[in-house]
Amino acid sequence: GWMFNKCPPGYPEYLGLTGYEVLGSECVRVGLATHLMDSKDVPKVMNLAISASGKLSKEKPEALRQVIALLEPFLCLDIPHKSEMDDWVKTYFAGKTYITGLLEELRQCSVFSDLCNGVFDRLSERSPTALVVTLKLLRYNEGRPIEEVFGADLKAARFILGHPDFLEGVRARLIDKDDRPQWDPDSLEKVGSIDLGL
Repeated sequence: GWMFNKCPPGYPEYLGLTGYEVLGSECVRVGLATHLMDSKDVPKVMNLAISASGKLSKEKPEALRQVIALLEPFLCLDIPHKSEMDDWVKTYFAGKTYITGLLEELRQCSVFSDLCNGVFDRLSERSPTALVVTLKLLRYNEGRPIEEVFGADLKAARFILGHPDFLEGVRARLIDKDDRPQWDPDSLEKVGSIDLGL
C-alpha cells in the first residue's frame, strides 16, 4: 500500500512482479528512500548523530530539519532523472489488473524493446500462480493502511508457502540449481480463481 504513495506510477507493480533490484540513487529516484550518502561516510554520520542526539528539538518536524541539516554535507544530491523509463513503467505496469494482458502488451511493445523483451522473459520464467497472486495483492493493497497491508501479505505468504510452486522454485533454484522449474499450473491461462481470504 505505501509504495503507491511513495513511488511513481507503475513502480509498485514493476518492482513487485519482476523483482528488479533497486540500488543507490535509483532508490531515491523511485521513492523508496529519501536521501543517499556514500557508505564510507556512515561511521562519521553515526558519530555526528550520537553527539547531536541530546541537542535535538523535542518537536518532531524541527528535529527532522535539524537531522537533515546535520547530514546535508554528506548527502548525494545528484539523483539522475529517467523520465523515459518512468513513462515506460507507467505505460506497461500502472493500474494493471490482469497479468495476461500485461504480458501481451510487453510482447508487442516497440519502445525500449530490449527492456520489454527482458522483462517479458523474466516474467515468463516466474511461477504463473505467484504472478497472479502478486498482482492481485498489489491491487488489493493499493490505498490501504499499513496494518491491512501486513495482514493481506501474511495471508498471501501462507497461500504461497502451501502451494507446490514454492517447493518447486526452491528445488530448481537452490537445491538442484537447474533453473528449470516445472510450475503447476504451467501457464497463466491455466491458473484458476485464487482465494487468498482477503
